[in-house]
Amino acid sequence: LYGDPGNHARVSLAIFDIVRRPGLSLPAQIFDATTFWPPFPYFLNQPLHALFGIGTDVTVFTTTIFLALAIIFTYLLGRRLYGVTAGLLAAFLFSSYPIVFMLSRTYYQDMALAALTTITFYLMLRSEAFSQRRATLLFGLSLGLTALTKQGFFTIVTGPVLVAVGMALAQELLRAEFAAEKRVIDHYIYVLAGDGDLRELITAVESLHDDLGSIIARYTPTIGDRDFARKVRSAIA
Repeated sequence: LYGDPGNHARVSLAIFDIVRRPGLSLPAQIFDATTFWPPFPYFLNQPLHALFGIGTDVTVFTTTIFLALAIIFTYLLGRRLYGVTAGLLAAFLFSSYPIVFMLSRTYYQDMALAALTTITFYLMLRSEAFSQRRATLLFGLSLGLTALTKQGFFTIVTGPVLVAVGMALAQELLRAEFAAEKRVIDHYIYVLAGDGDLRELITAVESLHDDLGSIIARYTPTIGDRDFARKVRSAIA
């Protein structure tokens, strides 16, 4: 490893050496070792070093774990939004990007950032505008871990999170404003209709009978089709 991946690997190994000799100065030593990089991805390397020893392959394997998480949660995002097929296609496209292929085979922090960002967005959707407590708590935890991964997280998550917060606030404001209202929509729909307009839709009209109290229709039936006229009137009355 050389360049930035080599620098990240050296930080990871420095932290491994520090945690083997714990003391009161442990946090300060870790802070000094990471310099300006957030520490979370380096912490995930430590169990691997303890189990498999020190080596380039062991260090890079952390990236493989984050790649797997990114693919899984990309699938879950697509499935939740548009179904299983969309989830599978999204996961395939993500794993096929050249930049993902390159980052998954070295030790950059960007793969960790991609995985945690994807997890954060998935949990944000699961929270349903922060109405589901468990998913909201997990979203907060994931967002915090994303912030501890790389400084660039801010430019990625700020927009979607602000939109979600705005939608949640709007939902609560509307609920508070119209809580006492029995009918939020109070306008009427006026219709001029003949046989050709309604005959193909009469089944749908009947199925929505309870919701059509705001329709006022002026209907002129064809001569000799009075039974159909009565059916229409009963459906939209």
